[in-house]
Amino acid sequence: MFGGLPATGAIARTATNIKAGARTPVAGMMHAVWLFVFMLLLAPLIVKVPLAALAAILMVVAWNMSEIKHVKEIMNAPKSDRIVLLLTFALTVLVDLNFAIQAGIALASILFIDQMMKSTQIRAVETEEDDPDSIAHKTIPSGVEVYEIQGPLFFGVAEKLVDTLMLFDKPPKIFILRMRYVPLIDAAGLHALEILHERLSHTQTHLILSGVNPQVRRFVTAAHIDQKIGQENIVDHIDKAIVRVHALLGDPSQ
Repeated sequence: MFGGLPATGAIARTATNIKAGARTPVAGMMHAVWLFVFMLLLAPLIVKVPLAALAAILMVVAWNMSEIKHVKEIMNAPKSDRIVLLLTFALTVLVDLNFAIQAGIALASILFIDQMMKSTQIRAVETEEDDPDSIAHKTIPSGVEVYEIQGPLFFGVAEKLVDTLMLFDKPPKIFILRMRYVPLIDAAGLHALEILHERLSHTQTHLILSGVNPQVRRFVTAAHIDQKIGQENIVDHIDKAIVRVHALLGDPSQ
């Protein structure tokens, strides 16, 4: 009635229902109705069904639920997916289904975060000739460092951003952080930006955020970090960042 799909503690019933063609919550409701009718009116007949026949039905249901073809595909997938499958399967047999699902979801989440941490890179901007916005096509004044984040800025990589400052032998006058490939940011990422700005301020280094998309900027504004960094130091394109660099260096004519 409210759009939910009723399920029982034994998920085999719901799976069998779906395998039989169930598409809406009405199927789950009818399952409950028929079960009630059988128990109320047909119990004397049901008890005469041989347990061997019921066992055979359950074996077929279990085989159909196992989806061997899908399991084979997962075994050819990345190692993390195989680990989740095998762990969930083992816990289902050794413990129970609910615990196995919870453990599988938790492990999948941890592995996903690990993959996101590895995919997110914070590095000095490389000169890519085929990129029209590459630094190779720009004139960067002396004393200006340009770094770029590729991937979401979340708690898994927040420390990596702050540790970037350790790569400098001499503090730059201006530090441009390109964020054009940052689709989202969380509270830890916002805090990392705040810490980055504070540490750069101690060395008299100006921080400029470049390529900030509207969604990320909305979070930066909501956290009032734009007031600390300066709204004029948060721009949506590298060209505007370079213009701001010349203004900070006292060469607005550029």
